[in-house]
Amino acid sequence: AITVAKSLSLDPSEKLDVNLFLDDLIEKMDDIEKDDEE
Repeated sequence: AITVAKSLSLDPSEKLDVNLFLDDLIEKMDDIEKDDEE
């Protein structure tokens, strides 16, 4: 769901920066895992 929302929010005219996208995605996943642990 996060991936889809992120993709839709990107400006289609901009070239997708895959590394930045993955870093952002990993960061969100880490945040979700931290929330689960609490």
